[in-house]
Amino acid sequence: FFQMLGFTKPPNEIVKELLAARPAEYCVSAFLGPERITRLAIVFREPGNPSFGSTLASLLVPHRQYDDDTFQKIGQILGIQANVVEYAASAEGYDACMGFEL
Repeated sequence: FFQMLGFTKPPNEIVKELLAARPAEYCVSAFLGPERITRLAIVFREPGNPSFGSTLASLLVPHRQYDDDTFQKIGQILGIQANVVEYAASAEGYDACMGFEL
């Protein structure tokens, strides 16, 4: 649906990864500017695959890795592990990020 809304189609390997995420739930967010959609995002909550976020990020930018130590430290402070992954399209291209939802 990214392509239907004016963004370039993600590469097939990313589409396959998105389809295999098996999240507990997800939502789609569309952000609008004065003339068009400026950002489109899918947020995956509690993905079934624990490496989903880091795999997605490395598919977008080869050799890109999250700092697992930092995520573990933040998770210990918050009492949870990273449980949200966002995949987004904007004028700058595609990006993936992981985070914590309390």
